[in-house]
Amino acid sequence: DDRRTILTAIAQQPPPPDVENRIRFYAREQQNNLAFSLEGLRNLIDSVAGLPGRRAVLYISDGLPMRGSEDIFQAQATALDDPTYQMRAFDFDFSRQFQKLTARANTQDVMLFTVDAAGLRGYEVGSAQTGGAQSLVQANFAHRRNMQTSLEFMAEETGALAVIGTNNIGEGMRRFSGVLDNYYSLGYQPAHGRDGRYHEIEIEIVGRDDLRVRHRQGYRSQTVASELGEQTNAALLHGFEQNPHATYLELGDVRPAEDDDKVLRTIRVKVPSSSLTLLPRAQEVRAPLEVYVAAADEEGTAPVQRLEWMIAFPEEHLQAAEGIDFTYEVTLTLRRGRQKIAVGLHETITGVSSFVTRTVDTG
Repeated sequence: DDRRTILTAIAQQPPPPDVENRIRFYAREQQNNLAFSLEGLRNLIDSVAGLPGRRAVLYISDGLPMRGSEDIFQAQATALDDPTYQMRAFDFDFSRQFQKLTARANTQDVMLFTVDAAGLRGYEVGSAQTGGAQSLVQANFAHRRNMQTSLEFMAEETGALAVIGTNNIGEGMRRFSGVLDNYYSLGYQPAHGRDGRYHEIEIEIVGRDDLRVRHRQGYRSQTVASELGEQTNAALLHGFEQNPHATYLELGDVRPAEDDDKVLRTIRVKVPSSSLTLLPRAQEVRAPLEVYVAAADEEGTAPVQRLEWMIAFPEEHLQAAEGIDFTYEVTLTLRRGRQKIAVGLHETITGVSSFVTRTVDTG
């Protein structure tokens, strides 16, 4: 409604003097709405990043603006015959936000399949009421392209597909399925290692001009700690569990915290000695481990904590350690009520990881 009102005002001769301020206010409003949408997508991408297998998000939307009020600035430029107005849309260029989002998705190896829910778009303005002004007709085309470009960009950058400008998405969904079911998996060892930086990917098919390769455009080389934190988060939010160590959680005591709304809850992480690789070193036996802990309730999710756990004892006690469970105790500050706890256990010698969850009631 705001957009239609502004475009109708532009079609007047002369346009109202406050129309540019109204355009900029509308562009800032689009910017705020876009921030909420992209934040929601980022949270979803992060939550599934630790899940095993191929990961894809199906995003259905009537479009997101690549530039705020681009079509309205263009309508004003046409109405006033002044092309400088069209350049003012670059003050609200959101392409950098979309680049950050797709880089995040590529880092987490998540494909973004997008569907333009608006389908075949007709003329939204430029009716008999406004005299079908040329500026409004052009604004329609610019608006449609502006809203669809972002959906195409998200899909293309993550190696997925977009369905744009159709009321029948059945064929598009079949193409989506084909991309997920039929693919080549190519792997290589990068020379830079896990440096935490974003790297672009280029893939070329040699000698086959009739084929087109679709792939994600880059990735961020994550640290082991970052990867394990995401897997712990996936266990917390989606119930993903794997437990080669036969790890289990034991609940300890509950104590009041300084904040009346919170409590201190002891959690014991227990792992059988038989499931660990014990490394002799200088008359000692050691098993270096990392523990990742996360908690969530109805109000939100706490950040993942990374803790180091070194199991070490004299080598002559190795036989006595057979058949026992090693215990790591951690105290969590939790809100009162029902909480879900996720724990990741990573054995640094073998690289094997376990992820387990448990629901607790803190009263």
